[in-house]
Amino acid sequence: MKNSKRFLALSVASLAGLVVAANLWAGNFTVNSEADTGDFSAGDGFCDTNDSANNGPCTLRAAIRESNASGEADIITLPAGTYAIGGTFPCDDSDNSPIGDFDIQSDLTINGAGAATTIVDGSGLDRVFDINGEEGAISVTLRGLTVRNGFANQC
Repeated sequence: MKNSKRFLALSVASLAGLVVAANLWAGNFTVNSEADTGDFSAGDGFCDTNDSANNGPCTLRAAIRESNASGEADIITLPAGTYAIGGTFPCDDSDNSPIGDFDIQSDLTINGAGAATTIVDGSGLDRVFDINGEEGAISVTLRGLTVRNGFANQC
């Protein structure tokens, strides 16, 4: 009986460690660059366009791609600025693309600094956000920002 209690305690402790690790995966990402570049290594838990050490710029696209990879409810803080879809490419209709619209695939809240000062701009190139949960319904909240110049009919 004593050994089975010890085993149960170890199993519960191990499970608790896994739950803590899973909760650490859900991210709060703060964007610090208006560039439109993707994440260096989506799925590593860092919003970073240069390397996996989390010391490079964090863009809106990189933060969204990290959020998609986490599969958890994440929060992105978007400071005042204009975050435009870049390039002169035709739209890319694939999910989680490094170009084109911002593909949101899991629960996400994006908090801007205010509708007058935080702008997400489709540049007339593509729709701005493509919200499509691969595993079913997802919840997306956009707060304190303006979304403009999307073009959904191009694809």
